[in-house]
Amino acid sequence: MDLKALSRCILLFSFALVPLASAPAAPEVIRVPFHSARGLVLLDGQLNGKAAVFLLDTGSNVSFVDMRSAPLRFKAEKVRRVGMGGCIVVHARVNLGDGEIPDQKLCVADLSDISKDAGERVDGFLGEDTLRQFSSVRIDYRARVVELER
Repeated sequence: MDLKALSRCILLFSFALVPLASAPAAPEVIRVPFHSARGLVLLDGQLNGKAAVFLLDTGSNVSFVDMRSAPLRFKAEKVRRVGMGGCIVVHARVNLGDGEIPDQKLCVADLSDISKDAGERVDGFLGEDTLRQFSSVRIDYRARVVELER
């Protein structure tokens, strides 16, 4: 074997030892259509398999479910401190677009005033505790879609 052929073999062998860099996995993006009512961003989803409307509430540090939308089959937890008061916490499966949050904690509250203000039934709020499960939350007003990126 001549020197030129030997150097080609060594070069090919060295490339075989270098691991191929794999492209980073594309982030999972859940696209959730929304509608608005009186300036509120409302997401159509499901709560434990039943149709529900959620208010996207970036100003709340906890998520809520309306007491009329919280069926008795919810698994209740101890009272959770919220601000100066507390609330009963339930666990629920929340579906948004093609994504699912299988064990979301929600404070039970009377949201009837919010429903009146919105002019339609609001079954829950999705606050910071829900939103921080995602690396980013984008609101595309032109496409009327909220994108939740994991």
